[in-house]
Order: sequence, then structure tokens, then C-alpha cells
Amino acid sequence: MTIRAVIEEMLSTTPIRVGQFDLNGKCNAKCWYCPVKYEDNPKAFQHQVSVADANTILRRLRESAHVSPDMKLMYTCHYNEALLHKDLEGILAAFRTHGMTTSLLSNGTPLTPEKADILTRYHDVAKSVLLNIPAFEPQDWSKKAGMHVRLHQNLMRNLRYVHDQTDLPLSIQINSVTDLQAASLGAAGILTSKSEADKISLQFKHEFPRFNIRALDSLSNRAGLLSKHGAFVEPPKSSRPVVGCAHTRIVPGARIYGWIHINSSGDLFLCCDDYQMKYRFGNLIETPLDQLWVSKAHIDAIETSFNELCRSCDARITAPPP
Repeated sequence: MTIRAVIEEMLSTTPIRVGQFDLNGKCNAKCWYCPVKYEDNPKAFQHQVSVADANTILRRLRESAHVSPDMKLMYTCHYNEALLHKDLEGILAAFRTHGMTTSLLSNGTPLTPEKADILTRYHDVAKSVLLNIPAFEPQDWSKKAGMHVRLHQNLMRNLRYVHDQTDLPLSIQINSVTDLQAASLGAAGILTSKSEADKISLQFKHEFPRFNIRALDSLSNRAGLLSKHGAFVEPPKSSRPVVGCAHTRIVPGARIYGWIHINSSGDLFLCCDDYQMKYRFGNLIETPLDQLWVSKAHIDAIETSFNELCRSCDARITAPPP
């Protein structure tokens, strides 16, 4: 079979089981481990999805034959701050209407007591809140999060309110690289090693024992974008053709077949490592999913990415040696 035939068959036979829906195309932080620090959010998509358009998008997911009937989870995280949405409650109500849940990703600074109360009221929708917080101490946090140090006080106030006044399921993740990678990238100056992340994790656990705290050193290189800017060790590349994706093996077909990615304009794009959303293949506000999923535009996007974006991704699957 040709690679195009393989792509078409995978798109036709793999149910979509999970997705990513960007509510707000702009982030207020510039964390050292995120592309936003180095290239800013794509300007064309720096706006918020309306509640009406969110309802259209979620309804069309529910109507599509390509979406698994038991699909529930839509992450809200593509390098932007979902909790800055001006009508968070309206968005969560749309999720509830269409039987969807979400895991909200945030840096924590917009998690005000008012928004924490909204999330608590929508506990059936907001199943979890994951905060990426790079440091505990104010100056260290300011440097690594790319935010003014005065916002650290707001962050800690928000965390204290959620911890003491709500039962909101909240996790804090401290992103890092391995100690070996940190030694290789010492000149970068901002990164966090795994050993340092473990110490930061203990600080958070002492202060907020109810929260789930974890230090993570399996940081994604974002298809080579972070190593391009000196924030990650450049991985060895293969000269063999890319034929598939190993990202998120728990979902058959991984990211490009078993997931759906939707930006705040309703555009469908390839995957979470497609930071500039270059590989777009239709708009879910304008067109039903069944007309877009197994389309020439989608097959073209995947085939093109195999020859471009995916060649720098550490989740790529390459053809075996001849």
C-alpha cells in the first residue's frame, strides 16, 4: 500500500477517542519549557472561541460517525491559558450540554476564587485541573514562568483558596529535563533539572498536602522547536521515511488518528506539536466533521507532515531499514 492509502485507511477505521480544544489562543506566561516563550502564540489565532461556536463544535463532534460514542474527554490546553476565557461558565455549560468533560491546563495565575467556585460547580465537567508551575520561590518562579514577580502572590493566594475552601481536584506539575540533559544545557540558564524539580515538588507538598504534586522529566521537544531555541538537547534524527506516530500509544492510532485537535477559530489541525497550526484541514464551525476527517485535505496534511514536522519529532515511527 502507498503511504496515502495507509493514511486513508487509518482515518477511516480509527475512532476518535479524545481531543484537544483551544478555548483561548493566547497565554499570559512565557514558561521556559513552552514554545510561547520563544515564538509567541500564532497571531492569527490569538482570540477566544465564542460560547455559540463552542456549542457548534461540540455538537458536530457528537454527530460524527468518526467519533467514538464513548468519547468524553476534551483537553483545553494548546499553549494557551483556558482560564482567561471571558465566559468560562458558558463554555463549561456547553461541555455539559454535549456530554463532554475536560481536563483544564493552566499556569494558575488566573485561577481566582471566583473561577475556582465555577469549576467546583461544574465538577461533572471539569474533572481535573492541572497546573504547570515551574518553581515555588517567587524570584525563581518569575524567571522560569516569564511573569512579573508580583503575580506570584496572586498564584499562591489562588492555590491556598482552592486547597482550603474547595474540594476541586487539582494537580501541580513541575516540568524538567533529566539531570543529564540539564548538564548538557547548562548555558541556557533557565531550565530545571529533575533533581531540582524534585526539591520544588517537596516544597509544594509541604505547603499544599491535599494536592497531587509531581515532578516530570519527560518533557516533549515539540518536534524540535525547543532544541531549535537551545532549551532542549537535539535528539538524533533518522534518515528513514516517517510512516506513523507513537505519541500516546494508549489511543489506537496515536495523536494523528485517534485524537482531534481544534483551535479557537474552529480549525482542525494536526497535533499538539504543530505549534503554528500549519497543517490545518478544515473548519468545524463551517463544515461537519464527516466531510473533513477522511478528506484529501486531511490526507495531504498528514502526508506533508511526515516529510516535514514529523521528521523532527521524537514520537515518529520510521520505515524499517531495507
